[in-house]
Amino acid sequence: SDRKWQSMAGLLDRSGVHIWQVDEAQKFQFCSPGFLTLFDVAADDVQGKSLEDLDWQPCDEENWTTVLARCREGQKSVDLKVDITGPDGGNRQYAVCLQPLLNESKAVAGLVGTCQLEPASLSPATDKDAELERWRDLANSGADWFWEFDSDLRVSYLSESQEETTGIPNANFIGRERSDFTGADFDVEAMAQHRADLAAHRAFKDFTYPNHTPDGSLRWIRTSGTPYFDRAGKFAGYRGTGRDFTKEQEALLASRRSEQQILDALELVPMGISLWDENERFIVANSGMNQYLPVDIEMPLVPGVKLEDFSHAAANKGFISKASEGDDDWFEARLLRLREASGEPFENFRADGSWVRLTVSRLASGGILISSIDITELKQREKELDQARTQLTDALESIDLGFSIYDAEDRLVLVNSAFRSMFQGMEHFLVPGTKFEDVARAGAIANNMEDVEGFVARRIEMRKGQEIPRTIETRPGVWKYINESKSQNGGTVTVWTDVSQIKEQEQALRETESRFSIAFHSSPLLMSISRLSDGGYVEVNDKFMEMTGYSREELLANGGTEVSVMEDEQTDSKIRSKLMRGQEIDDMEIVMSHKNGELFEVLISGDIVEVAGEQSILIIGMDFSSHRRLENSLITAKN
Repeated sequence: SDRKWQSMAGLLDRSGVHIWQVDEAQKFQFCSPGFLTLFDVAADDVQGKSLEDLDWQPCDEENWTTVLARCREGQKSVDLKVDITGPDGGNRQYAVCLQPLLNESKAVAGLVGTCQLEPASLSPATDKDAELERWRDLANSGADWFWEFDSDLRVSYLSESQEETTGIPNANFIGRERSDFTGADFDVEAMAQHRADLAAHRAFKDFTYPNHTPDGSLRWIRTSGTPYFDRAGKFAGYRGTGRDFTKEQEALLASRRSEQQILDALELVPMGISLWDENERFIVANSGMNQYLPVDIEMPLVPGVKLEDFSHAAANKGFISKASEGDDDWFEARLLRLREASGEPFENFRADGSWVRLTVSRLASGGILISSIDITELKQREKELDQARTQLTDALESIDLGFSIYDAEDRLVLVNSAFRSMFQGMEHFLVPGTKFEDVARAGAIANNMEDVEGFVARRIEMRKGQEIPRTIETRPGVWKYINESKSQNGGTVTVWTDVSQIKEQEQALRETESRFSIAFHSSPLLMSISRLSDGGYVEVNDKFMEMTGYSREELLANGGTEVSVMEDEQTDSKIRSKLMRGQEIDDMEIVMSHKNGELFEVLISGDIVEVAGEQSILIIGMDFSSHRRLENSLITAKN
């Protein structure tokens, strides 16, 4: 096969025997790479030419034409001595052998020939010195294989270890320039420099280029070489070494790809990132870092710039507010913080009015990673939140209702002054973060309650929405109504209303019948008396009429059953049913309806009394609508 033929030709070349073949017309069909070096021509320049065109001169009396004519007749020529003029102009004697090739009809179909340099044509001393110099150069360079270039920078020799190491036949290289067999992935700039070195006959080291093996895989070759010259000082070629650098090159390329992937990832990070080495010199930054740098800074951020020098340059441009004010101590403290690289974020206010949060971290390699993010909008929101908190606090302080807010973990957030006045003596508990249970316990102690833990347990049940009524006597004669609502963030808003007046009036009504009528009609609270049997109104006071919009006549007409002032028609029956079961109506929230259809909330207490010998229901209520509207407004403001 052609491959075996080329392999055999390569082996013969390395032995100093050069082979060729011509067809019946004695035109070249094949010649070994070594044969081509005898004439300094390429394979394409020989292909199709005739042996007669070589114009070789036999050393005996025969001429070249006669020798070829005899071969065409089927005779072979052995050890024919021929003088061949080499590319350097010098004549050397070669031993030529010609063998006719016969076809099936025994006719001459071509010739195959060899030529070998006659040892006598070289000076023994010169040949020995050249060989010693070759092996000395190769031994000093050390590698996987040896190679030689001729004076035309074509490969003239390769050691067998090249083929064994890479799997690429040596015949693929003999007679060719390096650029002829370099893979497509070579470094253009490195190849240009290499060609310049070869053209200038300069030594080169560790030039790396790709090659493809016969199976298509890629091998990376690293080679070094030195020029050599003949005794006359004329450039004779290169000698050098090569080695398979595939594993190292692939690792290097993988590392570069990883670095590029990291850089690409950094570009996706919505903040400025810069990397500095262990000597505080700049390495790389993503494009996001540009927005955190002065536009007109005199020291550009390029690899090698020192952190301290760059920081000074930025400060001198007035980029950082404190630094631009000439505060050297502040600058030195901030620079020290950068060097500490604790990983704790800190903030810089810039001269343009923006805020930047920086985090400086120490890497395992000793370098520094600085991340920067613009928090100007966050600072503005914090300012707005502080203003909203101030407004909320002012609003809470303006009301006489006790107000407290707890977070989702049931820890105190804030209380107003009215709340503090209700629970004097426990101020040290009314601080943000105090647990609700601890606040309740402190309140019970401050008010000298006998059953402290019982009060705490009751308050916890109230918080779960399981305790009714919600009116508590905090100290003798002092009654508070508690209303609690959940906020959107899971916290609790608690409003304490002093209902001691209601309780006092209830007591007064129970103490004396004679004073009842006066208290009933003059009370600022709405009051009504209705029959237990059918719920018909027996009597209503002025406040009741004012709140409902009905006159006494309208309410009491036809036995008092014509008009219903309850939003829910079942409310009356529920009240009667509860009282008939012996249960008290104490601080019950109901919704009533005005004659014009407007609804309002009322906090009522009720009991069964005897009026004119008939069991009746006494209802006392307080308009709770304004209180509820305020409470809802406060919850909305908090959220």
